[in-house]
Amino acid sequence: MAQDTGLGSENRGAPGAEGLTRGVVDVELPAEITPRALPAFDTDELSSFVETFTRQVLDAESLRELNGTVRRSADGTVTETIAPEDFMERAMRGLAPFGPEQGSGDDDQANAGGLEPRSTTPTTARQIADGTGWPHRAVGLIAMFDNAGDFMGHCSGALIGPNTVLTAAHCLYDQDGEGWVGDAVFVPGLTDLENAGPPFGVFGWDDMVIHSGWINEYDGTIFSTLAYDIAVLILSKPVEGDDRGVGDFLGWLPVAPVPTGFPGYNTNLLGYPGDKPFGTMWHMTCPLSFEGMPAQFAGRDCTTAGGTSGGPMYIFFSEGDRRIILGTNIAGNDEMSISLTIDAEHFAWLEYNWK
Repeated sequence: MAQDTGLGSENRGAPGAEGLTRGVVDVELPAEITPRALPAFDTDELSSFVETFTRQVLDAESLRELNGTVRRSADGTVTETIAPEDFMERAMRGLAPFGPEQGSGDDDQANAGGLEPRSTTPTTARQIADGTGWPHRAVGLIAMFDNAGDFMGHCSGALIGPNTVLTAAHCLYDQDGEGWVGDAVFVPGLTDLENAGPPFGVFGWDDMVIHSGWINEYDGTIFSTLAYDIAVLILSKPVEGDDRGVGDFLGWLPVAPVPTGFPGYNTNLLGYPGDKPFGTMWHMTCPLSFEGMPAQFAGRDCTTAGGTSGGPMYIFFSEGDRRIILGTNIAGNDEMSISLTIDAEHFAWLEYNWK
């Protein structure tokens, strides 16, 4: 069942984001930033991985160690912790708060039967003109800086709590490079940087949190840690003396664990493709299937460009106008893309890092 508050809840924020201070972080975004590249893979390599993949059966303590966190605070302090003692209990909780409902919608692609994979092209993507409406104000561009303060790339992310932005670990930590990015900002609802600018301002962070497996399990190959390519950016409070977070003003999208045996769904992806004008938000739809994919992944016969990394992949039900994040965009090549599935373990990981 959906929670009244917390990770599984939806909050649509305050109308017009009344009371939100605009431009909290004083930074001028450039006209163009190189997008953070999607981790690329060879399709034959993926097929080999699927054939040889064996899901680990771990005891409770080993599961806690595997699903730990590495947290970098704004003051530069880095701490690593294992998952809490109740992690197994959290991971064993019930099914996602939705059923096999059908529907249709105008703006979002509704869940439907017959999810046959089909290819798509960039021309099927739809540019978002106004980022101040729902759910677009809960999605934003993440701009990253190096240690010298220079722009180094951008990703996508979504508010899933008062202070919590869901994104991909590779947006915040480069395994083969310099490790942590030097800095980052979150720009919610951005749809036209050149003409309109950020509609709600630019926001800083208190903590960058990545799955410890993204670092500890890496052996130099993409598939060694792709299942741990998940992170959250904990935002700073936007208004001095006010305990409310950015999500309390703008709202946030609910997250749910995908039920075991769920065949697939029509994905709705919101993000900032690097092959489109910088600072423009795009909506992309494509059927997603879990068949033939190892646990924690889903395949899409649709390509996605760099910059959409960490973007929310959600299911939409026209009845009740509901959207639920079930995954994030994490990897791709010229033939397909891969979504990281929010399974029970990822949901538990997000739950104890949720703020």
